[in-house]
Amino acid sequence: MEQIKIDSQTSSLTAPELRRVLGLFSIVGIVIGAMIGSGIFINPAKVAKDVGTPAMMMAVWIVGGILSFFGALAIAELAAIYSQAGGIYIYLREAYGPVVAFIILLSMTGTANGHLLTAPRVFYAMAKDGLFFKSVAKVHPKHRTPHVSIIILATWAALLSLSGTFEQLYSYVIFGFWIFMGLTVAGVIILRRKRPDLPRPYKTWGYPVTPILFILSSVFLTINSLIRTFWNSFAGLALIALGIPVYLVWRGRRKAPAA
Repeated sequence: MEQIKIDSQTSSLTAPELRRVLGLFSIVGIVIGAMIGSGIFINPAKVAKDVGTPAMMMAVWIVGGILSFFGALAIAELAAIYSQAGGIYIYLREAYGPVVAFIILLSMTGTANGHLLTAPRVFYAMAKDGLFFKSVAKVHPKHRTPHVSIIILATWAALLSLSGTFEQLYSYVIFGFWIFMGLTVAGVIILRRKRPDLPRPYKTWGYPVTPILFILSSVFLTINSLIRTFWNSFAGLALIALGIPVYLVWRGRRKAPAA
């Protein structure tokens, strides 16, 4: 795996760092906001129409909730290992390398709501790795937030809100979302094999069954999305694929000064 050298490492003694202040109430609020923004008041009606009966509706929600919980258990292990800012970007970088981690950027910027509070840390971590504009790694001297990253993502989210219907944007995002969530949870298995000596304050309950079940559900949902909403999903896939040449450009920018 290509090793990432953080450009800002030498100036970390004087530059302000992000403040760890989010508590349980704040985290719950972010999750609720993400659920509302991902269509919790719209999608249940579509699910009910598809399954046909209240019993099947409840079964779908229960199974979906359990599988989501399995995914959360796996991601908790990764979060306990890599607690620095960047979240899913850091996990993917450590498991697969910088290319896969980089292209998550184009998928993550497809949503607003809860991600507006968390995704700026992805931009921030990428900028510290030299894979995005250096200014995005700046931390506000007073509020200790990645303010440049927040402004960029807020602007992008505003533009997205004017670019199409909710259903179109949702289809773009959900396709990439399940791909990368499946890859992230699979990262637990990969890192267990690749780096077995890493300190793990928390280990995934039910390993390896629970992460495997979540990965299989992600594969199913990805294929289902591609079949049911092909063109919107294809557009989401194209957006993800666009991340590869963009990554190569940024990697070239990082190597240019050294040359």
